[in-house]
Amino acid sequence: MKTLARSMFGWMLLFSILALPAIAVADDEVTPVGDWQLEVATPDGATLNLKVNIKQDGDKLAGTMVGDDGVETELTDLAFADGELKFAISRDFGGQQLTSKFTGKLTAEKYEGSVDYDIGGQAGTLDVVGGRAKPSIDLNGTWLLVATSEGGTFEPKLHIKHDGDKLDGKYEWNENITAEIKDGKIVDDEVTFTVTHDFNGEEIVVKYKVKLDGDKLDGTADYDMAGQTGTAEIEGKRGKAASVAGTWDITIAGENGETYETKAKLSQDGDAITGDYEGPAGEAKISEAKLDGDTLTFQVARERDGQKLVLNYKGKLDGDTLKGEVEFDLGGETRTTTFEGKRAP
Repeated sequence: MKTLARSMFGWMLLFSILALPAIAVADDEVTPVGDWQLEVATPDGATLNLKVNIKQDGDKLAGTMVGDDGVETELTDLAFADGELKFAISRDFGGQQLTSKFTGKLTAEKYEGSVDYDIGGQAGTLDVVGGRAKPSIDLNGTWLLVATSEGGTFEPKLHIKHDGDKLDGKYEWNENITAEIKDGKIVDDEVTFTVTHDFNGEEIVVKYKVKLDGDKLDGTADYDMAGQTGTAEIEGKRGKAASVAGTWDITIAGENGETYETKAKLSQDGDAITGDYEGPAGEAKISEAKLDGDTLTFQVARERDGQKLVLNYKGKLDGDTLKGEVEFDLGGETRTTTFEGKRAP
């Protein structure tokens, strides 16, 4: 019969269920309380990733572990003394009793120890290493930047999507100039990416390197424009998600001082915005609705005197106020005027 040490499958199942870290507190500044990410190297060359949570329960420690199979297991016999933490786990595995005992020490944020296991009379010892788990990073959303360099102060925007350590999205230099985020990476709490866009008729390549701190970030951006190089200081904050849901009473400025009253009834589900429009010519569906930061755009299309009338709205949102411009396109002839909207209570 093959031994467990020769069976990759056996090792993976074994340690996905039992591998639990020993965590030790070396002094008052090092604590096992918190989340830990540990690795177990098996004889067949595989690496098992283990997530462990340790918490204080009165004057005692308690904890759980989640292995590669996603099963959560409670730590038992958890005790700390002289910078060394010990605990055990016992569980049924394939009809056999599986027992493992962990012993290890902490040095600042790192862990080093071993696990002794016994299943059905087959026993062994493996090394366990790891460290304190870093908090997960969420960069998704809109970021408002301030870039300060010798050339002045600029306020671009980032619209980021990220998955794991990679990110992409759109970079908005201004309303008319945008670029795709390239080579986006996240390493620990450092974010790097590159954008290339037009700047006063010249192509500029900008390489960002910023640190994330909750809803704020700061760092630098190295730029190269036709051989002219420099560095800008970067500060940024996460843009707050705006809400446009509700009924908006809209006043459109007409010629000779007259005004037109309309209504937009908007519904919002995440990034999806739908609604209905009421005006002097009747009701219509709202289409192409989009909220980009605090800028709302939407379109209304209808028939008027046998011709197609298209209204394109673009306004800035400020709480319960929406101000901007609306472009009328009637049979290919266009004109633009201003509007102001108030959200109904």
